Amino acid sequence: MKTCRRKWFVQWVAAFVSIVLFGTYLGSLSMNTLTVSAICCRKDGFDKSRYTLTGNVAQDVATIAKSQAGRTCSDFGYSGVDYGAWCDEYVADCLENAGCDDSIVAHGGTVADFEKKMRKRGAVVVSSPQPGDLLFFSWSHVEIVTRVEGGTVYCAGGNNQGKTYPGGRCAGERNAQSVAKSMGGSIRLYLRPNYKGVNPNPPTNISIQADRTTITAGESITFTYTIENSTDSCIGIDKDGSRFDTIGVSGTSGTVSYTFSQPGVY
Repeated sequence: MKTCRRKWFVQWVAAFVSIVLFGTYLGSLSMNTLTVSAICCRKDGFDKSRYTLTGNVAQDVATIAKSQAGRTCSDFGYSGVDYGAWCDEYVADCLENAGCDDSIVAHGGTVADFEKKMRKRGAVVVSSPQPGDLLFFSWSHVEIVTRVEGGTVYCAGGNNQGKTYPGGRCAGERNAQSVAKSMGGSIRLYLRPNYKGVNPNPPTNISIQADRTTITAGESITFTYTIENSTDSCIGIDKDGSRFDTIGVSGTSGTVSYTFSQPGVY
């Protein structure tokens, strides 16, 4: 009888210890999950003395992105993340500092989640990048296009993998193609946020003519344009009634070519 009681007591103690240990594990797991997920807006951590807003939101986003060169994850106050998890948050905070609200910009999640959320807020894929566009690399990294000159795209962003990695420093302007090549990857796509008030003084007396009205998918068409009251403009291209792409043009007159890769009514 004593043996049975002793056996029962040992089993009860073992069960109690197991429950306590399991509860401790769950508590630890919950705390770790909360810590890992603690990514949030840190726009107030930006050094605002480094840039001046002009009211052209897209250009302001580009200016802000490159203005923070040399600053690190801790400088901004990002917490609860490792050095590989804040490039999209940096991009989102650049947009917010330029005046974008949650109808335009999203926060949280992976780079893939960020892309999906931005698309839901009206961002569209474009083939002719302009300052303020988002540049997604093939290795799950995103930066902001700062300028395009002679076909060369330049970009800036946070958590750059360079000589200072894993310090996660922000870079100034970098040649996007060279960055992609150095990482053994590629530029996956350009995404243009649904900016509002990009051009508060819209161009007037716009004339756009095409050299043809019918083409085959894969062929290029040349547009001739004249624009007053603007030195940098966009020509919107709609496909089957919805915005499909935009072409950036410079100057008050000139020509620009575009390749229509898909069949449809444009």
